[in-house]
Parts: sequence; C-alpha cells; structure tokens
Amino acid sequence: MMPKQAHAGTCTASEQDKAEYLAEKAGREIIEEYGGGQDERVKLTSCSFNSYTQTFKLNIEVYWSGLIFSFNKYNVDGYLELDYDGSDARFSRTYANENVKNLELLVGTVILLDILTDESGSSGGSSQGYDIKFTNNCDRPVRFIIRYYSPDIGWEVDGWWMFDPYESAYLLADGNRLKTNKVNMYYYAESDDGSNLYWIGDYQYYFEGIPYDMRKIEDDRGETNLSISCPR
Repeated sequence: MMPKQAHAGTCTASEQDKAEYLAEKAGREIIEEYGGGQDERVKLTSCSFNSYTQTFKLNIEVYWSGLIFSFNKYNVDGYLELDYDGSDARFSRTYANENVKNLELLVGTVILLDILTDESGSSGGSSQGYDIKFTNNCDRPVRFIIRYYSPDIGWEVDGWWMFDPYESAYLLADGNRLKTNKVNMYYYAESDDGSNLYWIGDYQYYFEGIPYDMRKIEDDRGETNLSISCPR
C-alpha cells in the first residue's frame, strides 16, 4: 500500500456521507476479522479527505457483542485510510478493550480490508445504501412490515417478517439484504402468539390493500437499525 499523502481537509457534507457508508462496511469486515459478532455499531468520529489523492482518513470506533455469548462486549478504535472508491483500505488500531486484546494474537493491530464498494450482480439501479437490521427485544414472537426508501426503487412497503423472541438479523427480500439511504423509516409490528401486543404510530400506509398505522424512526446517520421492546 502506498502511504497516504498529507494536506487533507475536513470532509464536505457529500464526502461525509460517503465516509459514513465506507466506515460502516469497514466496521463489519473488522468484526469478521475478529471472529464475527452481533449488535454491530460503527461510529465515525472524524473525517478528512485529500481531494488531490482522492483518499480518506477516518477515525472510527467499532462496537459489537459476542456471536455466541452476547454479554461479551467488544470495542476497537482506530484510523481507516482508503481511496474514495473503497479500495486500498487499511485499519490501524489505536485502542482495544480487554476482550479485543485477547484476540489480537490472531489478528494484529493493522488490518488490510477488501474493497468496500458494494458491487451487486443484479441489473439496474444502484446498490448503494445501508443494510436494514431488525432486533426483537421482546419476549414474544413478532411479525412486522416496514416502509423504507430503496435506493433502486424509491419508497416501498414490505413484509411480513417473523422474528422469534430476542432474534436479531438483517432483513432479506428475494435473498438480498434490504437497503436504504434515507434517515426515515416506518414500521408496524404485532405479536404472533395471540398475546395481542401492537406497535403502532401516527403514520398510515397501505400494505396489500390494508392500511396500517405505523411508527416513524429517524437515524441521522442513515444506517437503519430497528429494534422493538415489549410494551409496558
């Protein structure tokens, strides 16, 4: 890898958006290098971009829970350097909690990453966007529908997904992960065991010809991680 040149400036709004997307994908790869996990969260704390070399230097924090034992919490921070197209990516660790340090004999403090641009084999449209993840924090099975903005199609209402108690996974349609690049999403959920629990809101949208009162969520980073808990 060629060394990144200096003289980078603070990211513009559009560069920040691209950096958020790349940081999220890098965070997932970093977690995989450490053996995988769940409840992933990536925080971009600083962003600089060299317009001459077309390279980013990002400061990121990556958090996750253990894949088998979710009470094990992991955190690693560092600098992510990469080209604008997501290639030539390198993560250099500056901090790791004890759980991560126990794994570093296998991983090391510098990780070379795959190309981070999202290349899809499907035809038509753009595959850019953030994966949509759902977590059922309720002790009841639930089913739900969502209204989200697809980068390829526009606003869509889709469902029904069914999740067991405490299940967490990315949402799939036709074998592909759902993606969005908007800060807003809407959902309606209900318990699936006859306990008559409902998660409803003030926004009405139709799915399969039936109106549903949906809740609105907002995420100013655009990466949509939707979770619900049992009503009290």
